[in-house]
Amino acid sequence: MMRWILALLTWSLLIAPLAKAGGPIPFLFMPAQQGTAPYIWIGGGGDSNWNNTANWSTGVVPGSGQVAIFDDHCSGASCNVTVNVDPNVGGVDMKSTYTGTITQSAGVIITVGSSGWLQAGGTFVGSSSTIMMTNFGKLNLQGGSFTSTSGILQFGGNAGG
Repeated sequence: MMRWILALLTWSLLIAPLAKAGGPIPFLFMPAQQGTAPYIWIGGGGDSNWNNTANWSTGVVPGSGQVAIFDDHCSGASCNVTVNVDPNVGGVDMKSTYTGTITQSAGVIITVGSSGWLQAGGTFVGSSSTIMMTNFGKLNLQGGSFTSTSGILQFGGNAGG
């Protein structure tokens, strides 16, 4: 007897045979992988502003569900970032190949979610404004240079909680 597992959401079919010697071949229907393109700083916008969509590989500024990635996809001065708006991202990942500097502008509050802040390269320079690690996000410094805000560096549970 063949058994089928069928999901009726937005799944597309990925058919994987489960062969048995001398018998029929049942198939297991599995959900397609729902990946999203990574939000990588490419610095192609002609300025260093965080909110310039042309500076991001996706053409979209990362939001609360995305991790902002900084690596070697940029070069020279285009690797430098001015955080000129209040970003609320799922995480920040500064790879060991990142050579730029991320600077928090005065009055700008940075909110980082559960993926946390991972820094293996590059430089971060805080201002006097708040940096919040929400939803149990962590600060993991493995390399590079991190100059914290002179204001509040907050670690906590759920945002607003």
